Amino acid sequence: MIVVWSIGSPIGKSDIENKDFNEQLEKLKHTIEIAHELETENIRMFSFWLPENGKPEDYRAEVMERLGQFLDVAKDSGLIEACLVAVPHYEHAKYAMECMKRGIHVMVEKPAGVFTKQVREMNEEAEKHPEVVFGMMFNQRTNHIYRKMRELVQSGEYGRIRRTNWIITDWYRPQAYYDSGDWRATWRGEGGGVLLNQCPHQLDFRNPESHLYKDSSISEHISYIGNVYTYGFQLYKDEEDKSAIEKMIESRGITGVSFFGAFSLLCGLIRHQRFDWLKEFLLDEGAWIRMLREDATTTFEGWGKDAKTNASLFHLTFSYAVIFLADIDQGYLFEK
Repeated sequence: MIVVWSIGSPIGKSDIENKDFNEQLEKLKHTIEIAHELETENIRMFSFWLPENGKPEDYRAEVMERLGQFLDVAKDSGLIEACLVAVPHYEHAKYAMECMKRGIHVMVEKPAGVFTKQVREMNEEAEKHPEVVFGMMFNQRTNHIYRKMRELVQSGEYGRIRRTNWIITDWYRPQAYYDSGDWRATWRGEGGGVLLNQCPHQLDFRNPESHLYKDSSISEHISYIGNVYTYGFQLYKDEEDKSAIEKMIESRGITGVSFFGAFSLLCGLIRHQRFDWLKEFLLDEGAWIRMLREDATTTFEGWGKDAKTNASLFHLTFSYAVIFLADIDQGYLFEK
């Protein structure tokens, strides 16, 4: 019995400047029909030819667009049972959702997405398709060293961990690494710098029991400022996490957060339309009103002189209250 493992094809092996791309799409559809007849799930594909002396970066967008059209045809073919999404970061959520809608199991490479809104929409789409297996895998979780570290911390063998210092030295990337691709660690290419390029492997901080966020993956400490940032930029996982953080905010207020965390907190209050708390915090006697009372014409890096006196001529954070007063509906905020 002869078994066909893969279909060879001319798909993709064409001039990138050829405007008649429909011909390529029709060839792919025909090749898929042949794959069905021969009962194989594999089709060999190629990328595209560049013109002589053409620079790859000048054609990247067009190549990704055409490969995306190939993918759309393949997704509707019935050949795909599961998909690993490893396209550029900005497209992760888009292709994951397209797979879910077609009943295709999907594993998404890190990160889940660049924008919180994208990731939230992807998670909502996943909830509509319980029959689809959807997940993300951070490869460091399987590393036996980190598994042992987690075991030691959770066992309490060394007592309660109060402070950690997490330094990664064996993942150093020389400049040659970043020069090897103009997309690496850039907002245009990856949606961020080193944080999006390397650090997702080290970030896994959520505490599922409390619905709050820990300071690090190997610490049980939960700081107020860490959760304020999560709230301000809507990085929490779900409504339960959001509710838990809001309870913390309600009990700690504006002066409970570090002076530099005030921006994230106020930003979060506006995004969540908590104008009641926004008014309360802006008028808190221990915050900006206190700074003015203590003659903060040259500002402090704290809510008062007892926190920290700053002799610099200006500090941007002193203007946070003004920025937010200018950005919200003051009529609603100060209505009688």
